[in-house]
Amino acid sequence: GMLWAGGLPVDGAPGNPYPARVVNLSLGGGNTCPQSYQDAINRLRARDVLVVASVGNDGSIVETPANCAGVAGIAAIRHLGTKVGFSNLGPEVALSAPGGNCVNVDPGAPCLYSIDTTTNLGTTTPTTDTYTDQYHINVGTSFSAPVVSGIAGLMLGVNGRLSTMQLIARLQEGAKKPFPTSSDPTVPVCHVPTSAADVQVSECVCTTQTCGAGMANARGAVQAALRPVAAVSVPGSVSPGQDVVLRGAGSGAACGRAIGAFEWTIVAGGAPGIVGANTDTAVVVAPASGSFTVRLAVTDDLGRQDAADVIVTPTRASTAAPASAGPVACLPPLVAISLSPLAATVQAGVGTQAFSASVANAGNGGVTWYVNDVPGGNAIVGTVSASGVYASPASRPDPATVTVKAVPDADSTRYASAAVTITSAPSSGSGGGGGGGGGGATGPCMLLLVALAACRRRGPSKRTGRMSVGG
Repeated sequence: GMLWAGGLPVDGAPGNPYPARVVNLSLGGGNTCPQSYQDAINRLRARDVLVVASVGNDGSIVETPANCAGVAGIAAIRHLGTKVGFSNLGPEVALSAPGGNCVNVDPGAPCLYSIDTTTNLGTTTPTTDTYTDQYHINVGTSFSAPVVSGIAGLMLGVNGRLSTMQLIARLQEGAKKPFPTSSDPTVPVCHVPTSAADVQVSECVCTTQTCGAGMANARGAVQAALRPVAAVSVPGSVSPGQDVVLRGAGSGAACGRAIGAFEWTIVAGGAPGIVGANTDTAVVVAPASGSFTVRLAVTDDLGRQDAADVIVTPTRASTAAPASAGPVACLPPLVAISLSPLAATVQAGVGTQAFSASVANAGNGGVTWYVNDVPGGNAIVGTVSASGVYASPASRPDPATVTVKAVPDADSTRYASAAVTITSAPSSGSGGGGGGGGGGATGPCMLLLVALAACRRRGPSKRTGRMSVGG
């Protein structure tokens, strides 16, 4: 599932036309990251795909896959910033986010800090809508992880150059810190669990070793994402006393921004000097012994900065920075389409219904119309014009409900659809006038019924598994 979501081929499954840059996993179990998980995550990291995972709801050590290298494991904090009793914890946690907590224990009383959500119970197609609220509660790290996944999506929206590890680093950079202490002196400080049996199922004060770098902060993370990315290309081989050419031209700025300045400096060790210290290419001389560190600082046109270090020895130049920033700073928006109305009823032989399609992020916004996947429809299921006007067939089809679909010309994989129910044709002598208005009058009524059904109060379904508390 992780591989498919990230756009990698999976046997027996069609290719994913919309590979994800962020994969959320509100699930987990087990104490050791399996090699199969780690291999998959490594392949995703190579494609700059970030995996965000819940750390678990046992109050013990971080579970799989949140404990795999390169994953952003997310713990749950209470409304005050202390750890929720159920949340797992440990040094594998990247940062923490709200997971909901009820505080009170009175039977039948509302949960004071619930996670309120909407959901649908369908597995492959939409079925019953439901929700959670203060009386139908759902809490857990399963809700903490998608908070961070959403923030990561916002970050990529302003700087698509960010790699997996850069996303994690800047999520942590932008996090709110330090963790708050408790006004209750009896609340202990969280400790790193020694094993799965070492549980802390009560509130405790977070530390960076137990709850990550800080509390998820969308504004801070987006501000961190807006900084440019410093990149350095180093030579494959180095010889003592010879020139070492360091290139920073692969650095890149955030969406809509540009690199305005380069600055190379020696920050550790001794070096005879730098040629081209204020250009994108610096030349230094490799030492005969020992080492020195060169730092590249890049500044964008708004004054935001990023830096990368290069360690130069007599035989090697090494850096943790990428050789080149990601090539695309501004991720292209997906084509989106909506249709109105979403349901209508017309009479066979005389009924018509006008549909309106709205397309975003797609040139002229043209669409192709279908009835039951037949372009333009036919005499059996009804027809639809190029302007979106559906005309019923002469007699009622079987089944009596057909689907009118609008497909954007810019992206044939996207569509929006509406259900049209055809009633029987009027009997002779009954007067056929007014049939054409049937769709316009009945459609809103059906929409009202759908809205009323969606507003019924429904409690959440019961779930199973170790992570069931969090969803």
